[in-house]
Amino acid sequence: MKSPSEKSRSDVPALDRGLDVLEQMAISADALSLTQIARASGRTVSEVQRTVARLTRRAYLVRDAQGHYRLSTKLFRLATTHPPFRDLVARSMPAMHGFTDATSESVHLGVLSDDLLLLVAQVEGHGIVRLSLRIGATQDPLATVSGRILLAGLGPEEFTAFAERRELAARERAQLLEECRVVRERGYESAPSGRVQGVHDIGVPVILPDGRVIAALTTSYLLPRSENAAPQTHLEPLREAARTIARAYEPSRSSSR
Repeated sequence: MKSPSEKSRSDVPALDRGLDVLEQMAISADALSLTQIARASGRTVSEVQRTVARLTRRAYLVRDAQGHYRLSTKLFRLATTHPPFRDLVARSMPAMHGFTDATSESVHLGVLSDDLLLLVAQVEGHGIVRLSLRIGATQDPLATVSGRILLAGLGPEEFTAFAERRELAARERAQLLEECRVVRERGYESAPSGRVQGVHDIGVPVILPDGRVIAALTTSYLLPRSENAAPQTHLEPLREAARTIARAYEPSRSSSR
């Protein structure tokens, strides 16, 4: 956050106020009142009042019945029109629908963005009971199946940079290195959800022909009361979907787009 002296020297103060509000709302887990927004962004209520009103009119913020504000999905929708995400989602959706048709389970696609796991696409399942995640949601990659898959796909320099930014202790870094090695060796990650009891996650990397991991393809599902409820039940359909996405990046296919 800029200091008051930095703010006073801004060439575009109105833009700075808008960006300060958006950045603060992006890291807030709860809806905020106007006073809370002002306090969190280091400004006065009078400074942010018109900014918040304009952002609400432009649908970047949403106001609830209590008069509190939260970030809308507009920023994420704008971000997904950027060619890398838009292209990835477009190439992935047919394979994701194929997985859902084969298993009746939901499936989602995640990428690393600013050291967080970002959910960029989802296809809901067809079952009576199905799980749905919020597109645009971010999570700590260390605490998720998709995140560990993506971290396992980082090169040594990228991994070291990530560990330094997260200020991981030597023991934490060694443990994460071992977890990533196991993920790479077996080609998937599987674990109970760290957020919801009774939910299991299993995912695989989407690996391009040149060996780069560009996304994690993961299904989250409720464990049924069945002897055939092993997580590996969905592993091969996930792998086939990931291979299908990777094939969409082959030069002969890409050139026809």
